[in-house]
Amino acid sequence: ENIDLEENVRIMQSWRTTDFKKNQDDSLLEIEFIPLDENTTRLILIHSNLEPEDLHYKQGWKDSYFEPMKKYFEKGKK
Repeated sequence: ENIDLEENVRIMQSWRTTDFKKNQDDSLLEIEFIPLDENTTRLILIHSNLEPEDLHYKQGWKDSYFEPMKKYFEKGKK
């Protein structure tokens, strides 16, 4: 669920998966977009309010999103 949207700046979401316990609070996902130059933007993702057993989701962002995105965008540079 989107909590806050600032176009081209920030996305804040209440985030959960079906693997969370029923009484577990939603986690928070914040994505920031920081322009570095005309063609480059830094993306910062902060995933918080996770239980200790849910910390694997942080690695999941790297493995399932950032590494594939990196490969995808590197292809366009060639």
